[in-house]
Amino acid sequence: MNISPVLLKKLDVIQNMALRIISGAMCTTPINNMEAETCIQPLCIRRLFATEKFCLKVLAINNDIVSSRICLPEVLQSSLQTTPYVSAADILNSQYPLITRVMGFVTDLSGNMHKSQLWPVYECKYEALICKLNVDTSFILDEIDFKEYCSNKTNSLYLYTDGSKSLNSVKSGYYDPQNKTTKCFNLDQNCSIYTAEAYAIYQTLMYVQNLNNIEQYNEIIIVSDSKSVLLSLQNFSFNYKVNYIVYKIRNIVYNLNINVTFKWVPSHRGIKGNEVVDKAVNSNHDEDHSNICKIPFTDLYTNLKNDKRRLWNEYYKDVSKMKGRWYAEIQKELPIKPWYHNHKDANERKYITTINRLRFGHCQTPAHLHRMKITDNNKCTYCEADGADLTHIIMRCPKFNMQRLALVADIREALNTEEEENETTNTSASDALEETVESVDSNLMSMPDLPAQIMTADTCHPRNAVPRRVQDILANQKLYKCLFNFISTTVEQI
Repeated sequence: MNISPVLLKKLDVIQNMALRIISGAMCTTPINNMEAETCIQPLCIRRLFATEKFCLKVLAINNDIVSSRICLPEVLQSSLQTTPYVSAADILNSQYPLITRVMGFVTDLSGNMHKSQLWPVYECKYEALICKLNVDTSFILDEIDFKEYCSNKTNSLYLYTDGSKSLNSVKSGYYDPQNKTTKCFNLDQNCSIYTAEAYAIYQTLMYVQNLNNIEQYNEIIIVSDSKSVLLSLQNFSFNYKVNYIVYKIRNIVYNLNINVTFKWVPSHRGIKGNEVVDKAVNSNHDEDHSNICKIPFTDLYTNLKNDKRRLWNEYYKDVSKMKGRWYAEIQKELPIKPWYHNHKDANERKYITTINRLRFGHCQTPAHLHRMKITDNNKCTYCEADGADLTHIIMRCPKFNMQRLALVADIREALNTEEEENETTNTSASDALEETVESVDSNLMSMPDLPAQIMTADTCHPRNAVPRRVQDILANQKLYKCLFNFISTTVEQI
């Protein structure tokens, strides 16, 4: 991308500073570790994603003025198809693709995308845009509750819609119980579930337009289990990103000479019509609309996100071979969410930053501070042993024998609780751990350190054996509270 590397570097520095504040990391912590821990992508990959979205937007609106400037000639495009668009090695070497290459990649992806000369919001009638649609999202519990709702509606035509998305297919469908009609449409695999649900409502309205006996009904009630689509119809916003099918639905409803109500029902609650249409969209389709229903450009964002996630994962693994190997042993794959997201014990900053530093392996231990040339030696403050790293403090330092015994007991309890939750209780493993702790307790006063007896319960079943390495403890989030309590009662801060 055509921009000054100096300016980009300044932005990178700002993000790196923010990552250290968020995670509570020391200034020596590798950047790739902090990015993975906070689930915040490197700016270089985020910039690629932003560029791809811009190119999609240009293609969706058929903006010839812009596209002519950033598209490669067809001869060059065909010659570059065999070469990779961008790789982790390119990111490592700071070799980013030009926008012309990005445009070529996006063009290949957008073959079946919806394109128009105007944004769909400008193609929709003004009256259809401002009209208020009847959308009822009141809660329905089950079939009995729905029948009570229907009892207040007389002489109404009920139509049920549904959409489904699986690994191999995307389908939409509707069901008319009065006329015994069911239809299922196959859509492009890149369509989102939102598009599938919206297209089901659109096709239902098209079906209503062609009904001959529509005059005999007082009202059309379209029943859908997609609250997101119905809320989009109810709380309408003038935005170019709004799915173009929503505008088509508004146009048809405005032109119909009959009242239309959209009713939300929860899925899989035994509501007969909803169950019938759900079964229909999960069976063989009646018509293939994969080329008729064009993909909204925003649906392709998912493909781009997945591609950038794959690129980031490769980049993370490549960088971890050179720096941040301690963290890479604990976090082998990029997490979807930070470990402290919805973690029951992560309710204070000290807890989060302490565990983060343990996971990074960059802490205020004598060994690390000496390696960074902050202190003169790497001796333990409590026992004068050399090489006082995390393993020494947690596993070996004789000063903390009593606290270490409590740590083992906490770990044992956490592992047993985890096993009970998974309904895989192993009595022999629990007994072996109990014998280990009793043995340690009886010999506590005569032992210089406790690594063998406490932290290496090899005779136990592997599922609930006490881990022998700090990295193994940190790999299990259920043990974080145990570690935090140990740190709080020993060195106090790390």
